[in-house]
Amino acid sequence: MTDDISRRDFVKQTVVGTMAMASVSSGVMAMAAPQGNVVHQVVAALGDLFIPSAPNDPGYKDLEQYGITDHVLKNLRVAGTVVEEFNNASKQSFQGKTFLELDGKQREQYLETIIDGSKIADARLRTQLQTFYRASRTRILTVYYQNYPEHEVKRNDQGEPILKAGDTHQITNPNTTKVVTGWDVAGFKGPMEWEEEEQRRAMMKKMHVYWYEGDIIKKLG
Repeated sequence: MTDDISRRDFVKQTVVGTMAMASVSSGVMAMAAPQGNVVHQVVAALGDLFIPSAPNDPGYKDLEQYGITDHVLKNLRVAGTVVEEFNNASKQSFQGKTFLELDGKQREQYLETIIDGSKIADARLRTQLQTFYRASRTRILTVYYQNYPEHEVKRNDQGEPILKAGDTHQITNPNTTKVVTGWDVAGFKGPMEWEEEEQRRAMMKKMHVYWYEGDIIKKLG
């Protein structure tokens, strides 16, 4: 990777590689929840590569204090041995260093090697590494851009949304300004607030000849 390519550019470029490898069979990976400190460290490091942080530009690692890697691991269905093999396979190309021992630039180069695949002679290892790369990247990006840790509407024991005191409009947008999340980075505001909904209604009223205002809004004409 050349010096003039930023880490965020790297993330964009690897989207194509991820899609290309989507056809690789996931059957090579044991269906068991990963365990162990090495697994957590590897996934956390990958999260920082896929969604890097910069000054005044929060990313994945800024959500580590809220347990984002633990949440990623809940449904990252790969065996711990596969993750350890991913960590150790870099020794072949980086003077005996594991993935966790590499610096940021070397980690990017290691992922590029996996994406390309041509320098990995062992077909089984190549498939294993590529499949883990695809699975981890998909899971990390999914969790992040589904707005963790502000991804769930708070509910009571009966499963009913817990609304703000005096809220008669039943606004259930879980996103706040307390944490910079995936929605904030993507510019997605989430479900409409009441003010925005009123603006949309006003716009629709101007567009249509007849408007029936009731408990259920009906658009006619």
